[in-house]
Amino acid sequence: METWNEGNSAKSLNGNALNKKIYEILKTLQSKGYVQSFVFEPRYNYPNHSYEQFSPDFEITLKNGNIIIIDNTTTARHDRFKQKQWDAYGTKVHFQDKGKNVEYYIVLPDDEEIGNDNSRQKEINNFIHEKNKNNDPQYFSCINDMIQVSDLVNIITSR
Repeated sequence: METWNEGNSAKSLNGNALNKKIYEILKTLQSKGYVQSFVFEPRYNYPNHSYEQFSPDFEITLKNGNIIIIDNTTTARHDRFKQKQWDAYGTKVHFQDKGKNVEYYIVLPDDEEIGNDNSRQKEINNFIHEKNKNNDPQYFSCINDMIQVSDLVNIITSR
């Protein structure tokens, strides 16, 4: 059992490190004027329901007023993406009820930081597979795209 606990502890640390990295990037982009504001761990309810059950990692308001929602993950697993689809769906419905459209992205570390030396290539392959599936016109998805940290920076700075 201890190996399992250590594994989950390491995964939690990796997730926290990714959130901290993105937080620092957003602070820098805010100081440069690309980001108007951002909220860490926002919570949203479904229209006409009070329970805030949808929980992405960041809500980012760009300088032009557009809103980007991001949900971070350190591993490219199918079951994780299915769970994030639910959050994307509920979050988008929440904003649509308020007359706003948002973009919803799943953000993973860049290639050199994804996984560890033993799992990196497998994680990259899983990421590419899930990204391609998500972007297939025959696949229903509420997620705009699955991207990496550097892609997020490019999206924000290009608007």
